[in-house]
Amino acid sequence: SGNWVSRAVPYHRVRDYGKVWAYADGVLLYPEYLSDHSVTLCPSDAQFERWLSEESIMYPVHETWKEAEGDNPVKGLDSYPLLSDRSYVYWSMVIPPKAMTTAEDAFNVGFYVASAGQGDSMNFENRNADAEVTMASTGETVTLFRLREGVERFLVTDINNPASSAETVSRIPVNWDTLVTSFGNPVANEVNHLPLGANVLFMDGHVEYARYPQPSDSHFFMLSEVVENLDSAPFP
Repeated sequence: SGNWVSRAVPYHRVRDYGKVWAYADGVLLYPEYLSDHSVTLCPSDAQFERWLSEESIMYPVHETWKEAEGDNPVKGLDSYPLLSDRSYVYWSMVIPPKAMTTAEDAFNVGFYVASAGQGDSMNFENRNADAEVTMASTGETVTLFRLREGVERFLVTDINNPASSAETVSRIPVNWDTLVTSFGNPVANEVNHLPLGANVLFMDGHVEYARYPQPSDSHFFMLSEVVENLDSAPFP
């Protein structure tokens, strides 16, 4: 299907729990494609040393998952690697900057993508699907595309110059440093980088560091003052 790796599922909890977490599914990566789990840790992370051992990432598979059908990569396993929500954030979706320009809009996007398993949001049943989110500011429906090969063709805005989409993959954030803030202010001992900022991996493979705050329509949406001042901190 060309999809990028799926979001993590807490397989150590009951299958009906439903949530996905904001990192890649370790079962699909480790150790076949990712042989050293420590590359998922930022040396600036205050919790870095806690997760250095392989034992620290292995969790028991809950009985309700062991023989479950469908989207179940842990079938028959007794334990699995949980790499989620340590140093970096992975949403597995293309987030259009225009969908994050107001607090209301950012909340609607974040509710679907980040508030996993609550109401109409991302869970292990729909984690590989595109989603539609309504922008509160305009009533426009915005599609959040699942990260996959060729996704940039859906983002072409000038049909007379489709080659311009070649730049698009360099502006689609894939993975970024975890930001822990309280209404725009860093929380002591929980921020990876001070002054507040983040290293961001883009879809074309390059990494950029950016400082907080960024403009509301920036492709560094995770560093936008609009996002960081939401009443649901920390976000994202």
